[in-house]
Amino acid sequence: MHSQPTRHSITGIHLLAFVVLTLASTSGARATTFNVPAEYPSIQAGIDAAGGGDTVLVAPAYYGGEGNRDLHFDGPFPVVRSSGGAGVTTIDCGDGSGTPHHAFKISRFSSDTLLIEGFTIVNSHTSWAAGAISVSHSTVALRDCILHHNDTIGEGAAVSITSGDVTIEHCLFHHNSADLYGGALAVNGCAEVTIRESVFHDNEASKGGALAVSGYRCWEDVRVEDCTFNNNHAASWGGGALGAGFCADFYNCRFSGNQASTGGAIYSSDGFHVFQTIFRDNHAGVGGAVYSLRDPNGGSSAGFSYCIFVDNEADNGSAALEADAAYLSHCTISGNRDHGSPFSAGAVNLESEYGVSINDCIIWGNDTKLDLWFYPGTDASFSYSDIGHGVRPGPGNIDQDPRLINLHGFPGLLRPDSPCVDAGDKHERDAIYDQTPGWPEGYANGARADMGAYGGMGNGGWLP
Repeated sequence: MHSQPTRHSITGIHLLAFVVLTLASTSGARATTFNVPAEYPSIQAGIDAAGGGDTVLVAPAYYGGEGNRDLHFDGPFPVVRSSGGAGVTTIDCGDGSGTPHHAFKISRFSSDTLLIEGFTIVNSHTSWAAGAISVSHSTVALRDCILHHNDTIGEGAAVSITSGDVTIEHCLFHHNSADLYGGALAVNGCAEVTIRESVFHDNEASKGGALAVSGYRCWEDVRVEDCTFNNNHAASWGGGALGAGFCADFYNCRFSGNQASTGGAIYSSDGFHVFQTIFRDNHAGVGGAVYSLRDPNGGSSAGFSYCIFVDNEADNGSAALEADAAYLSHCTISGNRDHGSPFSAGAVNLESEYGVSINDCIIWGNDTKLDLWFYPGTDASFSYSDIGHGVRPGPGNIDQDPRLINLHGFPGLLRPDSPCVDAGDKHERDAIYDQTPGWPEGYANGARADMGAYGGMGNGGWLP
């Protein structure tokens, strides 16, 4: 006699069938490649046909006109990729009449990520917060792209971001211009932005020649890693980068040849942090490399760790750095020039009721009246630092020629007989020293931290 199936067993059978059918339908829904122009005549046609997870694969060519500019997304994000790379695949946004056009407008609340990869984008002309690529409320990755000769009467000629989560990797921005902010890239609002291994050169704007970060003070921030800023120009603030009311941090970057009226490389009106970055040959009226203010309504201090300031110039003071709230740790500041201003006497000028600290630094040998100058009443502390024009109060401070040398593209290295070798904080060790495998023979350098940018626990970060 056969037993009848119970209600629970019937439910289990139905559930198993549902799972099997769902898996079968899912496995059959494979991502599809939509080829432009072989199958679809324009990039927009490929985007309209594709779904989430599909790839719009664009063949090498020069794309322009309707359907290949002013691109938009109405459904789930596909991948938009060139098959040959940015060197042979160009989106030309221009029409010869000056009519505003852009490449991509991305504005959609979505949990999926849009990847744009391998394009050159040129001749975008836009108004206000709308660059060649504009992003709001979206998660976007921009990779291996070149954006040049784009312009806007507003901000962010190449990329403009007002909200969302954006990652930019291995991109080149050059000869872009904005009438207001961010010649190449502007972030204005609450956005999480990461920029990696990208180059910005010969961009210009009124403020923030290459990059402008402004808007509201949010939990989100902007992080710039392993990037190069060369020969960018701002008419007023921040030849390389501008930060206003927003947190922007720089890691292992290079700023050289940037110019502005104030802050040749960076201008900031709120706290930011710079780690293992070289400022070289930047020029400004005030603050040859950096000019930093602290927002009195709850802003934070500027922080510099393992940074090098060399050969920067100012016409009216603060050849390397001016800040009203800052901490410096393991920085080397040398060879900067002030063209004789009677108002600011130092290569570094600091003023702060919030406190300034200088630890394990070298500030010596600048072509200025003083290497370091404080406004009266500034609360400052010093330790284990070599600062010219008089030994500063505090443990381990000296005033001696640090005997710096430039080798293999690294400025401000310590010669073997430098008094700054093994003279940093006695409680700190160098990450690499003369017992590290591969250390040059005959160059004695013990485990105790050195002063300057190449000493301490972070000195290994300079190695490739």
